[in-house]
Amino acid sequence: MKKLIKEKIKKQVLREIEILKDKRGFLKAGLPNYGRLFGRDSLISAWQFLDFDPRICKNTLKILSLYQGKKENREREEEPGKILHEHEIGKRMHPKGFFPSLIMAQSIQLRFI
Repeated sequence: MKKLIKEKIKKQVLREIEILKDKRGFLKAGLPNYGRLFGRDSLISAWQFLDFDPRICKNTLKILSLYQGKKENREREEEPGKILHEHEIGKRMHPKGFFPSLIMAQSIQLRFI
C-alpha cells in the first residue's frame, strides 16, 4: 500500500515538473502568477532535482549565466557576477522597472554557489 502511494505521488510530481518546465529547460517559479525565471528559486529547484534530471540544472545555469550582471549600474543594481532576481524572457518591462530585474539583495550570494 505504501509503495502504491509513493508511486502515485512520484507520478504527480513528475507531471507538475513538466508543467513548470520552460521550453529552454529551466523551471518556472510557479503558475499561474509566476510563470517566469526567478534566479534564486529556479536555481534552488534545479539543485534539488540534480540527481533526478541534471539537464534542469544545466539549463538553469546556462540561462542564468546569459543574464548575469556584467557591469556596474546603480539604477538597476547590476554588478559583475550578480544573478538576476526575475526575468520574463521576451518581455522588456516589469511593473517595477525593466527585465531582467537584478534588484534583490538575496541574489547576490548566489554567485558563489
